Amino acid sequence: MTVVLNNAALTLLLEAEDGPVGRYVEKVAQAVVVEAQRNVKGYFGSAPSLEGRVDQDVDYEMEGSTAVVGIRDGGSKSRRLAQYQSEGRFNWLTRALDAARSFIGSI
Repeated sequence: MTVVLNNAALTLLLEAEDGPVGRYVEKVAQAVVVEAQRNVKGYFGSAPSLEGRVDQDVDYEMEGSTAVVGIRDGGSKSRRLAQYQSEGRFNWLTRALDAARSFIGSI
């Protein structure tokens, strides 16, 4: 038996942003962003901010069928959140991923 792989079709399936895997990964990334933004809002509560809403600095970027979720450098608050996450002091992003796991099973 001979198996012939169609490289173009495999690339579209597995690596393309607009392929089925890429679209699925993007939906998961969007769910993680929503949860992460909720965590950030909860952390800062109603504290006044001169920098605007730091939760809006949380976003994702697609690179093919890979999503990178994180926080943009929007000022001292976003830098502090990134530092807290890396130190394990406030796991706003890890918690978001955990919370989004239930969403992952529903799509």
